[in-house]
This record gives sequence, structure tokens and C-alpha cells, in this order.
Amino acid sequence: MDYAIEKCLDKDGNQRCTTPFLVKSEQCYKFEWSSEGVLSHTTVEVRDAGSNEIVYYRDTNGEWEPEKGELVYLDFKPKIWKQVSYPNKRLILLETSANESQGNTTVEYTVKTC
Repeated sequence: MDYAIEKCLDKDGNQRCTTPFLVKSEQCYKFEWSSEGVLSHTTVEVRDAGSNEIVYYRDTNGEWEPEKGELVYLDFKPKIWKQVSYPNKRLILLETSANESQGNTTVEYTVKTC
């Protein structure tokens, strides 16, 4: 069976997602990842491979215990700080990006059972 996951390509055409894999209910999974480049952080979204709905979300390495067994994939969302200036104000925004000039095109990750 082939699942059509979210396009998972950033604006530069880089792949952001893993291939789908099966998780078991009440089994602990440990996620670890890192990115090179100028980042504030990278978020991982665990998505259902059939519906593309987010079933779990993390901003840091950690553990997850699914409530049910399902086919999922990981979608990594690199985020960078972007400074925006307005008259008499300066804002710093967090935005999703994977621009080559910022070096955010690669995520190294592992998924292990706990």
C-alpha cells in the first residue's frame, strides 16, 4: 500500500520528511535530531501517513508513547530567527525556513525504542 504523504518539500526543493514507519501502541519511542546552520530550533511533527494529521509534536529531543498503533512519518520544520524593523520598533519573529544560505537543509535524526 502506498501512502501519499504531504509534499514535504521546502521552497528550495529539499526533502523534510521521513518514509512512513509503523509504531505500536504503548511502546516508547525516543526521538533525537540535530541540524546544521543558523537555527533557533527544529520542530518535529509526527504525522499519520494516511490522513497527514499531526499525532504528536516536539520542539526538543524526547520520548513518545503512542496511544494506538499506526503508520506515521516525521516532518521536520526548521525555524530561524528573523529580525524585522518598523519605525520605532524592532521585532524578532520565528519563521519556518530551510534556505540553503542559512545551512538548514539537513536534519540528522534517530528513532529508537526506549
